[in-house]
Order: sequence, then structure tokens, then C-alpha cells
Amino acid sequence: MLSSQPENKWFLNSDNHIVEIITIYTYDQKEMLLRGNCIKHLENVFEIPIKSSLLSIFKCSLANITKHEEAIFKIEDIKAKLVAINYQSDIFFAPLLYTL
Repeated sequence: MLSSQPENKWFLNSDNHIVEIITIYTYDQKEMLLRGNCIKHLENVFEIPIKSSLLSIFKCSLANITKHEEAIFKIEDIKAKLVAINYQSDIFFAPLLYTL
């Protein structure tokens, strides 16, 4: 389940942007919206045999992750929940398979 808690706050949207959830709220008592930061400066984790981005697997430098673009998303915009793993100076993102 997505939430603003650190272990559940990442998702891939329908435009293949990684989003960090800030808050989830109800609009007009019927539509749930997510306010979040789009992560920029994403890189492929590997290039061979295919680019990792084709599998929705990315990495980002922890130094660059503070540069966000805030936006509002609908539930329909969610493509997959992501698992985020911090390792050394990078953060790695991979889709949680059962959410694809």
C-alpha cells in the first residue's frame, strides 16, 4: 500500500517518472489525490543486455535527489509501486513485481 511513510512512498507514474509521495488526500469527498515530488536525474543501473529503464529500474545520486518538481497525481496515474534501496551514494528504484 502506498503512503507517505519512507518504505511506501515511491511509485512510477504513467509517464515513467518516479514520484515521492508527500501526502495523500481526498478531493471533493470522492477523488483521492497524491501530492508528490518528481525525481530528476535518473540513470540506468545497467545497459547490457538491455537498458534497465526498459524494466523500470533506475538509480539516482542521493546528492541530486533533493531537486524535485512537485505535482498532483490521480490514482489512475500510478503505474507501479517502487522499492527504493539506498546503497553508498545512490538510491536504486525497482518496481514491486506484483504491482505491475
